[in-house]
Amino acid sequence: MDVQSAVERARTGDRGAFGELYEHFCSKIYNYLYYHLNGRAHLAEDLTEEVFVKMIEKFHTYRDRGLPFSAWMFRIAQYHLIDYLRAQPK
Repeated sequence: MDVQSAVERARTGDRGAFGELYEHFCSKIYNYLYYHLNGRAHLAEDLTEEVFVKMIEKFHTYRDRGLPFSAWMFRIAQYHLIDYLRAQPK
């Protein structure tokens, strides 16, 4: 899949492009969260879904600065994970 092409199509409002981005990144984001949540699969699934909701909500803020789109996606996942962990009782 050509990620950059899907990003450009998503900028124009192509909903199918968002689906392609989801299909491409879903397992990667899930695996990242699963690892950092020590194998808590259900929690990793929930947070993965929330990361993609945030991606859609914040897509208008994405700027191509020479880094891969995946860097932006993983930054969202990282910050979402940090927010989740901070909200947990000690």
